Amino acid sequence: MQYRRFTLASADEAAERELNSFLRGHRILDVQSAYDQRQSAWMLLVSFIDGQLSDGASPARRNREDPAKDLSPELKVRYEKLAAIRREMARRDAIAAFHVFTNAELVSIAQLEPPLTVKAIASVSGVGEKRAEQYGGELLRVDNEEGGEPDGENCPF
Repeated sequence: MQYRRFTLASADEAAERELNSFLRGHRILDVQSAYDQRQSAWMLLVSFIDGQLSDGASPARRNREDPAKDLSPELKVRYEKLAAIRREMARRDAIAAFHVFTNAELVSIAQLEPPLTVKAIASVSGVGEKRAEQYGGELLRVDNEEGGEPDGENCPF
Protein backbone atom coordinates (compact mmCIF):
# COMPACT_ATOMS: atom_id res chain seq x y z
CA MET A 1 0.00 0.00 0.00
CA GLN A 2 1.16 3.51 -0.84
CA TYR A 3 0.04 7.02 0.06
CA ARG A 4 -0.19 10.26 -1.84
CA ARG A 5 -1.14 13.71 -0.55
CA PHE A 6 -3.15 16.24 -2.53
CA THR A 7 -3.99 19.86 -1.77
CA LEU A 8 -7.13 21.26 -3.41
CA ALA A 9 -7.53 25.01 -3.17
CA SER A 10 -10.84 26.58 -4.12
CA ALA A 11 -11.30 26.80 -7.91
CA ASP A 12 -7.99 25.04 -8.65
CA GLU A 13 -9.14 23.13 -11.73
CA ALA A 14 -5.65 21.87 -12.57
CA ALA A 15 -5.33 20.22 -9.14
CA GLU A 16 -8.80 18.67 -9.55
CA ARG A 17 -7.86 17.23 -12.96
CA GLU A 18 -4.62 15.85 -11.49
CA LEU A 19 -6.52 14.21 -8.63
CA ASN A 20 -9.18 12.74 -10.93
CA SER A 21 -6.55 11.39 -13.29
CA PHE A 22 -4.68 9.82 -10.39
CA LEU A 23 -7.85 8.24 -8.97
CA ARG A 24 -8.75 6.73 -12.36
CA GLY A 25 -5.32 5.15 -12.74
CA HIS A 26 -5.02 3.43 -9.37
CA ARG A 27 -6.86 1.07 -7.09
CA ILE A 28 -7.98 3.36 -4.28
CA LEU A 29 -8.24 1.86 -0.82
CA ASP A 30 -9.13 4.93 1.25
CA VAL A 31 -9.34 8.72 1.10
CA GLN A 32 -9.01 10.87 4.19
CA SER A 33 -9.78 14.56 3.98
CA ALA A 34 -9.48 17.62 6.20
CA TYR A 35 -9.98 21.31 5.56
CA ASP A 36 -6.95 23.51 6.31
CA GLN A 37 -8.23 26.98 7.17
CA ARG A 38 -4.76 28.54 7.01
CA GLN A 39 -4.37 27.51 3.38
CA SER A 40 -8.10 27.68 2.56
CA ALA A 41 -7.71 24.28 0.95
CA TRP A 42 -8.70 20.65 1.34
CA MET A 43 -5.92 18.27 2.25
CA LEU A 44 -6.43 14.71 0.98
CA LEU A 45 -4.50 11.58 1.86
CA VAL A 46 -5.12 8.79 -0.64
CA SER A 47 -4.06 5.22 0.08
CA PHE A 48 -3.77 3.09 -3.03
CA ILE A 49 -2.30 0.06 -4.74
CA ASP A 50 -0.60 0.47 -8.10
CA GLY A 51 -1.93 -1.34 -11.11
CA GLN A 52 -5.20 -2.16 -12.78
CA LEU A 53 -7.00 -5.34 -13.66
CA SER A 54 -5.31 -7.25 -16.47
CA ASP A 55 -7.39 -5.68 -19.25
CA GLY A 56 -7.83 -2.33 -17.50
CA ALA A 57 -11.55 -2.89 -17.00
CA SER A 58 -13.40 -3.28 -13.75
CA PRO A 59 -15.32 -6.54 -13.17
CA ALA A 60 -18.60 -4.64 -13.61
CA ARG A 61 -17.44 -3.24 -16.95
CA ARG A 62 -16.43 -6.70 -18.24
CA ASN A 63 -19.93 -8.05 -17.62
CA ARG A 64 -21.84 -5.22 -19.28
CA GLU A 65 -24.01 -5.79 -22.29
CA ASP A 66 -23.52 -3.81 -25.47
CA PRO A 67 -25.77 -0.75 -24.96
CA ALA A 68 -26.31 -0.44 -28.72
CA LYS A 69 -27.19 -4.11 -29.27
CA ASP A 70 -30.78 -3.35 -30.34
CA LEU A 71 -29.89 -0.55 -32.75
CA SER A 72 -29.91 -0.91 -36.53
CA PRO A 73 -26.47 -1.01 -38.18
CA GLU A 74 -26.81 2.64 -39.26
CA LEU A 75 -27.74 3.76 -35.74
CA LYS A 76 -24.89 1.70 -34.26
CA VAL A 77 -22.46 3.66 -36.41
CA ARG A 78 -24.04 6.91 -35.23
CA TYR A 79 -23.91 5.69 -31.60
CA GLU A 80 -20.19 4.84 -31.92
CA LYS A 81 -19.46 8.31 -33.30
CA LEU A 82 -21.39 9.87 -30.41
CA ALA A 83 -19.52 7.65 -27.93
CA ALA A 84 -16.17 8.77 -29.40
CA ILE A 85 -17.12 12.43 -28.98
CA ARG A 86 -18.29 11.68 -25.41
CA ARG A 87 -14.88 10.12 -24.64
CA GLU A 88 -13.12 13.24 -25.96
CA MET A 89 -15.25 15.49 -23.75
CA ALA A 90 -14.75 13.27 -20.70
CA ARG A 91 -10.96 13.22 -21.17
CA ARG A 92 -10.86 16.97 -21.70
CA ASP A 93 -12.87 17.60 -18.51
CA ALA A 94 -11.12 14.79 -16.56
CA ILE A 95 -14.41 13.11 -15.66
CA ALA A 96 -15.96 9.70 -16.24
CA ALA A 97 -17.73 9.38 -19.59
CA PHE A 98 -21.05 8.53 -17.95
CA HIS A 99 -21.02 11.98 -16.31
CA VAL A 100 -21.22 13.48 -19.78
CA PHE A 101 -24.01 11.15 -21.02
CA THR A 102 -24.88 7.63 -19.89
CA ASN A 103 -24.91 4.79 -22.41
CA ALA A 104 -28.73 4.74 -22.31
CA GLU A 105 -28.86 8.50 -22.95
CA LEU A 106 -26.42 8.12 -25.83
CA VAL A 107 -28.58 5.37 -27.36
CA SER A 108 -31.60 7.70 -27.14
CA ILE A 109 -29.60 10.55 -28.68
CA ALA A 110 -28.50 8.26 -31.53
CA GLN A 111 -32.16 7.51 -32.21
CA LEU A 112 -33.09 11.20 -32.55
CA GLU A 113 -34.00 12.37 -36.03
CA PRO A 114 -31.04 14.04 -37.77
CA PRO A 115 -29.85 16.71 -37.71
CA LEU A 116 -29.31 16.83 -33.97
CA THR A 117 -30.19 19.97 -32.04
CA VAL A 118 -29.33 20.94 -28.49
CA LYS A 119 -33.08 21.27 -27.87
CA ALA A 120 -33.70 17.69 -29.03
CA ILE A 121 -30.82 16.40 -26.88
CA ALA A 122 -32.31 18.19 -23.85
CA SER A 123 -35.58 16.32 -24.43
CA VAL A 124 -33.91 12.93 -23.85
CA SER A 125 -34.94 11.43 -20.52
CA GLY A 126 -32.29 12.16 -17.89
CA VAL A 127 -30.32 14.76 -19.87
CA GLY A 128 -32.03 18.08 -19.20
CA GLU A 129 -31.20 21.55 -20.42
CA LYS A 130 -28.04 22.10 -18.36
CA ARG A 131 -26.13 19.05 -19.65
CA ALA A 132 -27.54 19.52 -23.15
CA GLU A 133 -26.18 23.08 -23.16
CA GLN A 134 -22.86 22.03 -21.61
CA TYR A 135 -22.12 19.00 -23.81
CA GLY A 136 -24.79 18.71 -26.49
CA GLY A 137 -23.30 21.26 -28.86
CA GLU A 138 -20.28 19.07 -29.47
CA LEU A 139 -22.49 16.12 -30.44
CA LEU A 140 -23.83 18.15 -33.35
CA ARG A 141 -20.59 17.28 -35.18
CA VAL A 142 -21.96 13.78 -35.79
CA ASP A 143 -24.42 15.02 -38.38
CA ASN A 144 -21.99 17.61 -39.75
CA GLU A 145 -19.37 14.89 -40.36
CA GLU A 146 -21.99 13.11 -42.44
CA GLY A 147 -22.10 16.09 -44.78
CA GLY A 148 -24.71 18.43 -43.32
CA GLU A 149 -24.09 22.05 -42.41
CA PRO A 150 -25.37 23.37 -39.09
CA ASP A 151 -28.14 25.93 -39.23
CA GLY A 152 -28.34 28.82 -36.78
CA GLU A 153 -30.19 26.78 -34.14
CA ASN A 154 -27.72 23.90 -34.28
CA CYS A 155 -24.51 25.87 -34.52
CA PRO A 156 -22.47 25.48 -31.32
CA PHE A 157 -20.63 28.79 -31.93
